[in-house]
Amino acid sequence: MDFLNNYATEIATFSNIAICLGVGVALWQLRIYKADHKRKKKQATVEFYNELRKEFMESLDRMEKRFPEDKIINIFEVENDEKLLADIRDYLSCMERFSVGINEKIYDITMFSEMVRASLVIEWHKKFKNVILYHRVKYKNPNVYKNFDKFVKRLEKIQNKQKSELDKMEEDYENRLKEEKEQYERQTIEKK
Repeated sequence: MDFLNNYATEIATFSNIAICLGVGVALWQLRIYKADHKRKKKQATVEFYNELRKEFMESLDRMEKRFPEDKIINIFEVENDEKLLADIRDYLSCMERFSVGINEKIYDITMFSEMVRASLVIEWHKKFKNVILYHRVKYKNPNVYKNFDKFVKRLEKIQNKQKSELDKMEEDYENRLKEEKEQYERQTIEKK
């Protein structure tokens, strides 16, 4: 017992140091895990979207030829064309599947918006507005393509934020050019 009493302070200090080191190692491992998870999430986003893209690209190409303008597709233009409706369903189904993953945070929306022109997805969503409503009524289900709706709203927010940032950059650039021009003109006058 005398041994424990004599070294109680040293044992307590050693225990505290060991606990601190253990917590430090755990925090370090957590940080590595989070970074790896983030990387895998981005990689999964790219891989899954590229796989889906293979499924709907032919359909999207055919629809682009049929509806080249940025107008909303009138349901009466496609209602009796089963091939075209199938192409539209293919695209919407693929985007709904991807949207579920984005909305559930399985995939990374920021990564997606950086690798793909988000404006194209938003544009196609607008084009299919009436077709989406048609399917909701036809199948008596207000939730048809709801995840795609939610995903597009999130993309629009990201796009608006990026537009604000770009506007600010352009303003800063214009101001910098103006200052440089004034400085150049002053130096030119001073040299004369």
